[in-house]
Amino acid sequence: MGAIRDGLLALVALFVFGLLALLFETSLSKWAFAVGCGATLAFESLTIRYRTTVRTVWERPRVQATILTAGIGMGILGAFLAPRYVLAAGIGALGTYLFLLGVLTLVKRYQR
Repeated sequence: MGAIRDGLLALVALFVFGLLALLFETSLSKWAFAVGCGATLAFESLTIRYRTTVRTVWERPRVQATILTAGIGMGILGAFLAPRYVLAAGIGALGTYLFLLGVLTLVKRYQR
């Protein structure tokens, strides 16, 4: 259930970022998109060493709600301050996370 919930939370945030990009009629920065992708790859690479601790903390509903709320809040604030960059970075980060989650889910499924 963890991967499904994680994916749904990321999809909710990605939907909000995409909706904000449409509402603000923003052309997204390719550079910021790439930075978002790289940030997710770097974060996931660093946290894999402490995956048990990270998963224990992440499993708390309050942590999930706080991170989701903060991420959406940053997207909304960023849409007013620098939509071209903030929304692109967020979409890149969330898209990369969903891609990684999908790949890892498939790998686990076919390892059995």
